[in-house]
Amino acid sequence: SLHVELHKGGRVLIAEDCVAGPGISDPGQVVASRNVRFLIFLSMCQLVQAFMSYDGGATPASLDTIQAEMDNSWTPSEFGLLGSMDKIGMTATSILWGRALQLCDAKLLLVFGLALNTLCTALFGSLRDKGLMLTMKFFLGASQSLQGVWSTVWTVTMAPPEYKTMWLGMGGLSAGIGNGIGTAIAGFTTANGLPYALAFQVQAAVLGLLWVVLIILRRRWLVLTLPKDLDSPSTS
Repeated sequence: SLHVELHKGGRVLIAEDCVAGPGISDPGQVVASRNVRFLIFLSMCQLVQAFMSYDGGATPASLDTIQAEMDNSWTPSEFGLLGSMDKIGMTATSILWGRALQLCDAKLLLVFGLALNTLCTALFGSLRDKGLMLTMKFFLGASQSLQGVWSTVWTVTMAPPEYKTMWLGMGGLSAGIGNGIGTAIAGFTTANGLPYALAFQVQAAVLGLLWVVLIILRRRWLVLTLPKDLDSPSTS
């Protein structure tokens, strides 16, 4: 049966519920059509997640070039901290983002988070200061955490029931693909004598385009709750 809880005047699906109740084969239909939800899943849940994870592969592949461009000033322990700062950011902020998504408009938070991630990515590739680079990595992880929390809850709430498990599983797939793309591009560019910043500029450019897509999307398509009336299908 469909298990719902009241939340701010709407209904939100519990994560374990993957089967709709009698007469409601696809509750998410009241918010957006299947085609719209698939496009949101592809762009906001897959592509954004992939390119937010990109720097996780690009950074290790760029370490030799970073060291060379900064006069061999990095120690092994500092490089270890650089590689972990995004994970620290994700861990430190995940609960905060979960609460924020309960209290604030989801689209507003997503627009802020993606803009922050894009800006920090571009700055990370341009900076030559250790402290600032570590700070940018922290905020990269923090903004990625917001995207991860929203993506998981949105998929549980809005995915067509027959695809819900597959869509949830693809969340890990996109992160791995993003890491691989980052490693490949950063490895290729630095191996050919190009600045390590180029790989991160590519990442920032793609994230910037996805930010434009996010701006265009309707606010109600990104909500994490279902409306009270589950019997009125959307014509969007």
